[in-house]
Amino acid sequence: MRWKYEVLILTSLTLMCTEARAQWVEETFNLHPGWNAIYLEAQPFPAQCEYHFNDPAIQSVWAFDDRFSPVEFITDPNALQPETPDWYFHAPPHKEAFHASTLFALEAARAYLIHATAATTLAIPGRPTLRDRDWAPNSLNFRGLHVDPNVQIRFNKYFEASPAHQGIMIYRLENDAWTSIPATTFIKAGEAYWIECKEQSDYPGPVDIRLTEGTFLDYSQNLVEHLVGFKHFGAGNRSIMVRSLPTAPVPEVPETLPDVTLEALAGEVPLEYLDYDSEDANSDRTIQFVDLPATIPFPTGETAEKQLRLAVARREMAPYDGPEPSSYQTLLEVKDGDGFRRIVGVTSKGTSRAPSKLLAEKGVTSVDPMAGLWVGTVVLNHVSEPFQSPDTLSPTPAEFILRVMVHLDASGNAKLLRRATQMWRDGTYRVTTDPQGNQVREVDTPGYYVLVTPTAPQSLLNQLVPGSLRDGRPFARRISTAAFSLRDSDGDPIDQPMILSGPFGQEGSVLSTTLMLEADDPVNPFRHRYHPDHGNNTYAIERALAITFSSEPPDSANLAGWGNTQVGGMYEETLRGLKRDPIQVEGTVRFQRASTVSVLNDGI
Repeated sequence: MRWKYEVLILTSLTLMCTEARAQWVEETFNLHPGWNAIYLEAQPFPAQCEYHFNDPAIQSVWAFDDRFSPVEFITDPNALQPETPDWYFHAPPHKEAFHASTLFALEAARAYLIHATAATTLAIPGRPTLRDRDWAPNSLNFRGLHVDPNVQIRFNKYFEASPAHQGIMIYRLENDAWTSIPATTFIKAGEAYWIECKEQSDYPGPVDIRLTEGTFLDYSQNLVEHLVGFKHFGAGNRSIMVRSLPTAPVPEVPETLPDVTLEALAGEVPLEYLDYDSEDANSDRTIQFVDLPATIPFPTGETAEKQLRLAVARREMAPYDGPEPSSYQTLLEVKDGDGFRRIVGVTSKGTSRAPSKLLAEKGVTSVDPMAGLWVGTVVLNHVSEPFQSPDTLSPTPAEFILRVMVHLDASGNAKLLRRATQMWRDGTYRVTTDPQGNQVREVDTPGYYVLVTPTAPQSLLNQLVPGSLRDGRPFARRISTAAFSLRDSDGDPIDQPMILSGPFGQEGSVLSTTLMLEADDPVNPFRHRYHPDHGNNTYAIERALAITFSSEPPDSANLAGWGNTQVGGMYEETLRGLKRDPIQVEGTVRFQRASTVSVLNDGI
């Protein structure tokens, strides 16, 4: 079976990504002359052993394969030979036994034996991962534990909630021999032990961390929130503390790996969490996102999973203009104060966006980070009074809510919309011949989403299909508003251009336009059949609206994505033609980005 293991490792090395997204830690081990037992928590980079064990003091490295049979007794490390069953062996390149090596790659969550001839320091950069290994039942397990190097915790405390680890045997490597130690011994971070497990167990330690997917938090380009689950199995009143830490520097890529590219560090990932117990200045309970750190309490007897909703605050990301590819990277530290500690990697893209293939073909070299469809909720709560100064607005008896839709193209030009429908344009394919002579169909141009408005020509609509499914049937997602007619003097639909005084969504920037509701427009209030002037004199109505953006939420509710997927501020509108004097209304508006498509009607 060993040859299968070696082939698997060699295959994994050949399939390494040309662009690796990661957050970094550096695990340091102070090796002493003789045998050393270490435990790797992070996934080393590079994974190949030859890059980490080139110190002349290192003689050999060993990894135990526990997949096939339980361990009833421990082999004396001095008796290990390259052909020893169930052990994989690596000799550094400067040793004659290098060509007899069977261990080629290092893995996270695995213990290793290292034989050194002199004291030396081993520093291995790697990516934090939540990868865990199940315990082999009725066996000794060669592994380390997740502990805080600054807080002492004993084995019996660490395993107090695991029935499979009660009254167990534990062995530590001392003076080149495995020595039985009591369960009251303190655990050392980064050290590996032989630990007995009496029955089937997947015990992760006093704290269990659950991600919705993957082994680290990846917010990518558009994701805003992640749910992280926590359990604490200890007794008594406990709590889990979560905070952000800066990542270690991005390691250098060896010259012998020309096809591997690591993303540059663009900056830290600013994180917030949904706090249900924060209080505002008036001591009223509020629910909003606040900055880390967070404390999750677990009262006595409570073991049910608790979830922490973590959001990325892209508005706080420091600008980056360095080499690409890049990403923002951070470490998430999880501790319980009693000695457990684990690191979770966090990565995210910033607000900058590269043009799509369609835009690039049209000569677009950059895309406004806020480009896309924005749907806003306007809450009008102030209005001017008759016979008073138009600048004096009074609170309304009740709030009036309306919807406003704005599209921002790749260059930052804004348009006011009445309706937008998300459709799909199918890609194109080409037929090629594979090495075996078979004809295969390959994607030539990928399909993509298209935002369609009432001004779209029929020729475009004939080329599109619904963009999603609902209950198994084709469905075109449509968003509309009844607050704006958006017709020209001929009654044809228009996408109204708007004037933007600065970056969309930024403090002090103003978005404005003036609309004319023509006298014969079907929604002109004078044309209502119950209006006394219906059928007689009708008047055109002018609507001058302006939106002034603010850096803080207009309703004081700090929700996830503010400044990136949510923006807002003050909404003002002046209406002329309804009465002799202009009518002014005022309120707040909060926008939510509904789509990142930066082109309307496929550019037609």
